[in-house]
Amino acid sequence: MNSFDVIVIGGGIAALTLASRLAGCARVAVLERGGQPVGQDGEPTSPALTLSFGRPEIQALSLASEPFFTDPRRPLSVSRGLIFLARDDQRAQLCARADRLAPLGRHRWLDPEELGLRLPLLRPGYAVSALMEDRARDIDLAALQAALLERLRRRGARLLSGNEVAALSYAHGSWTLSAQGGSYRAPVVVNAAGAWAGQVAALAGALPLRLAALRRTALRLDPPQDLAAAQLPMVVDAEERFYMKPDAGHLLASPGEEHPGRPDVPVGAETLEVSLCADRLRALSAMRLGPVTAAWTGLRTYAPDRLPVCGFDPGRKGFFWLAGQGASGIQTAPALAGLATDQITGEPGADARRWGADPTRLSPARFA
Repeated sequence: MNSFDVIVIGGGIAALTLASRLAGCARVAVLERGGQPVGQDGEPTSPALTLSFGRPEIQALSLASEPFFTDPRRPLSVSRGLIFLARDDQRAQLCARADRLAPLGRHRWLDPEELGLRLPLLRPGYAVSALMEDRARDIDLAALQAALLERLRRRGARLLSGNEVAALSYAHGSWTLSAQGGSYRAPVVVNAAGAWAGQVAALAGALPLRLAALRRTALRLDPPQDLAAAQLPMVVDAEERFYMKPDAGHLLASPGEEHPGRPDVPVGAETLEVSLCADRLRALSAMRLGPVTAAWTGLRTYAPDRLPVCGFDPGRKGFFWLAGQGASGIQTAPALAGLATDQITGEPGADARRWGADPTRLSPARFA
């Protein structure tokens, strides 16, 4: 039987970030059910680093993670910027958002002239107000994944792909995992299985957290021929009914919907959602947008309070939760990895102090 100090179940960015950090002080294995690690539950993704969304705890985790992504010694992100647009009937919603975001000191109102310069495709008269986060960034997912895999390799961690866990049992101070590739043992198991986290918890007899896997549609379309699309900021509707951003020479967009889904039931992109999103984008654009060239759905998994779950299960010794990060899973991964490492090793470090909040607010015990 293969024995380790910690076994991480899951191959997403949050799992790899934690595993690569723990590997500096423990024998670590990563069990991934798929053939290779993925970005976020397997769908194509273009993640952003932004403080514009989520509860204050999410914003704090994102802020604590920012130095990891902006370190000039290994650039993992590029400047993008983010603009919220409001039509006349959305003015109140955007003002309310601005009030909520004001304590961060990261957002400013744009005048019509600057808005036109930053969004040359914007149809005149479409937006009556615009709020910008200048420091929003694009995360280079390929570079991030490569850096994490290299750190895992350098620190001697084992990455065991194609290893879906079929059974979990605890006895004599250790967990035994039965998987496709064999049996494995460790005193600590980390449930970082993304949309599959509920199923993994059920195998272990852990706390039922009622995690919700929510589907969201994304689509890719060609930009106008005469537009330097790569220079555009991310654009978000004031009510989050769509977003759009440059992506590898195309425009990546989403209607921002959330519908219940299941990781074991693949679902293609819904034609209605794709059409609605495309129509909304064409309504704001004074330039002719190209056709939709691809569409897909992805899953985002949330706890009932829409905060991450990070901590030991209150009823199953050695079973650690790292789940429920929703759409912020990649941008909060460094800070959550630090908080998790502090708890797993029992040696609190600088991460909790940098975060500036009580990590117990993320504990699964809050649902007990």
